[in-house]
Amino acid sequence: MKNYFFIRGAVILLAILTVACNNYVALVSPTDPSVLLPPGQVFLPNTPIPIDSTKSDVSETDTIALPDGVILILPKLCVAGKGSDIPCNCVVDVHLKLLTSKKEILLFGKPTISATELLETGGQVMLTILYNGDTLQMLEGKNFTLKIPTKRTKTDHTKMRFYKEDAQTTWTELGALASSTPEYYTIISNQLDTWLSPAYVYSEAASNIRISLQTSGEGPALSQVRLFVIPSNIHSVVSTVQINGVFIPASHLPLDEEAILIALAKTGETLWLGRQNISLQSTLQVPMEFTSVTQEELDEILSQL
Repeated sequence: MKNYFFIRGAVILLAILTVACNNYVALVSPTDPSVLLPPGQVFLPNTPIPIDSTKSDVSETDTIALPDGVILILPKLCVAGKGSDIPCNCVVDVHLKLLTSKKEILLFGKPTISATELLETGGQVMLTILYNGDTLQMLEGKNFTLKIPTKRTKTDHTKMRFYKEDAQTTWTELGALASSTPEYYTIISNQLDTWLSPAYVYSEAASNIRISLQTSGEGPALSQVRLFVIPSNIHSVVSTVQINGVFIPASHLPLDEEAILIALAKTGETLWLGRQNISLQSTLQVPMEFTSVTQEELDEILSQL
């Protein structure tokens, strides 16, 4: 009888230890949102995560915490709804720019958006939202505030909102993200420094092509890039620093069998040119080498497009 109770107690103890171990493993799991985040790390995963397309509040967006960052899921802002300043059936583009390292990534306004390395610790970030009718236009006078949480609780999701403000564009230094106060920091701007002329990009194509532009060897840190697709003649100001491994969602590119991708970049006063034959029928990566060009050579290239 003693052996029976001893064995039964041992089994119960083993079961308790098993549950405890499983809970511990779940607690430290890389996908557990309860794990505290390194301050200032914001990214979007390679695998898009859908949001509820039935939401009527155009200002809502979700976040999911991971140990190495916060997943930002930007909503399709042009959903139907009363009081919306953005027309329905439009294409919304979001620009996030880390000013200290000259990084900027263009996100195409889809219900799910995928990109990486949007934000690093320190510096200033500006947020620009554009919509297009016949051409892309800036939402003048409309500022959008994006609040990034630097730590998380065990809540699975946290709502974020874009706030429309009437005041002048304001900036918030993100260098203090390494500190413990406060929990939220604001990044805001509705202005975008453009190079050359404003972009005209519109296509009915719904392809989701990712193009990775890379410099060769000790190439330049590209501060701004302008893409041209021939023969479709799509002019797209990507305006992003390209580093190895960063993808550009190019959902607006046409579905041509073959095309030539021409990228014009600028670093300071130096102009750079990249050319690459591409196929837009499937997802691909295009490593591109850039060579410096003169202003006269650049003007000649632009005149031929």
